[in-house]
Amino acid sequence: MRRLDGSEVAVKKRFGAPFAKIIDSFKMAKAIERRARTFEKRRNFSKRVAMLSGLIFSTGAASFAWGAPPTTDWENSAEDVVILEEADAYEGEEAVFEEPVLTEETPSEAGAAVAADEATSGYSLHVHGAETHETHVKHVEEASAFRVLLDKLELGATITAVGQQSDYDAVDSGIDGSLMVEVEAFAELTERDSMRATFKVGMGDGLGARVPAFCGFNAASGATRNTYLNQFWYERKFGDGDRWRARVGYLDLTSDFDTNAYANDEYCQFLSDAFVNNLTFECPANALGGQVWWEPNDKWRLGVGYSESNRDCVEMFSRGVAIAEVDRHVQIGELQGTYRGYFTANFTPRESLDGTRDDLTNDGWGLSFDQEISKYVGLWGRYGQQNGECCEFDRALTGGFELHSFSEERPDDILGFGYGITCVSDEFAALNEGAVDENHFELYYSFQVNDYFSATPSLQWIDGVGGDGEAEVVWAPGLRATVAF
Repeated sequence: MRRLDGSEVAVKKRFGAPFAKIIDSFKMAKAIERRARTFEKRRNFSKRVAMLSGLIFSTGAASFAWGAPPTTDWENSAEDVVILEEADAYEGEEAVFEEPVLTEETPSEAGAAVAADEATSGYSLHVHGAETHETHVKHVEEASAFRVLLDKLELGATITAVGQQSDYDAVDSGIDGSLMVEVEAFAELTERDSMRATFKVGMGDGLGARVPAFCGFNAASGATRNTYLNQFWYERKFGDGDRWRARVGYLDLTSDFDTNAYANDEYCQFLSDAFVNNLTFECPANALGGQVWWEPNDKWRLGVGYSESNRDCVEMFSRGVAIAEVDRHVQIGELQGTYRGYFTANFTPRESLDGTRDDLTNDGWGLSFDQEISKYVGLWGRYGQQNGECCEFDRALTGGFELHSFSEERPDDILGFGYGITCVSDEFAALNEGAVDENHFELYYSFQVNDYFSATPSLQWIDGVGGDGEAEVVWAPGLRATVAF
């Protein structure tokens, strides 16, 4: 317990305990102030010590720098060159160390050993310096090659949104949509070497998920919301005049096979699968594979391609898809045309429709052409066959026309029409009473709003959906918006 001095006792007697508490508060405040001054003095002292230490350290560093000044980057490079030249002199030669001669200046064998060690360490330092320089040069060259690759890299992207309406099996308005984003990177490494990589992400299956037709309504759809690798390949041209080219990697065979000038791109031409590629070409989704093309002259082109069918790298050469194609280019005046014939084979074992066999392969063949008949009109067509024992349809015939550059005000607009018939196989007809062939047409008009954006209204019609003779006729108007840059 703290003792009270005489003044505090007097105050307490005269004014009472409350005034004594006030005096205690003033004294406590003074004590806190004294402690703060003491702490400030200690902190100032610590600052002075730190400043003095820093001054001593700086003085020592300056003295060392004055005694051994650092070399410039140019001087370092010059030293590296000298080291490299000295290392080249040693290259291919073994270090030879002469036995030291004992004289009055080298009185013992210990001195000779020390001299040999010093010579060996000097040679090692030279070699280490040369290796360091070579590593540095290698890193610089690799960085330069990477910068060159970046300079040659071309990037592009396509964003496609599709909305289609149909009352077939609809519970509400019957509107189905999809969104697909594709990012592409291409690099022409040399005049003969190139690489390409494309990535996709999409959502929505489109109208095709609801209507069980042989041919889909929306080839630009994709339900996955995860970004996935669509293509990644390397291509090399070789031979006299670069008449040969080979491509390997994760690729899409339909990017070079079964092409067509007027019916091959779901982002700016027809939307239906029936008019993008031949329905009887049972090509799997993109997978590991390769292809080789030979162009003996400007009129002929021959190619073969192969890819696995399951995308799981299991039994790649016994469960794959192969195609061989021959193209003939025709020019009548200024009118261009190309005629194609191809054979296809899917080696993955298939089960027959009636379930009696499980070792069938789906072999087939097809024909295709595109031909300009005027400055504004182009015709196109396809025909294909496949194995009807394991497929619901065995023949497919499609054809149509394209009108382009027919308006001076809108030179980039396109009007396209396509009609197709998909014939059910005898095996399918035997198992499904009343089966009929599926008929399908598509009409579209592409408005090129600017260099990057196009809007395409379209109309599709199908009769005999999925070979069902009792199915209702399907009408499917739609709108596609594409941004490409």
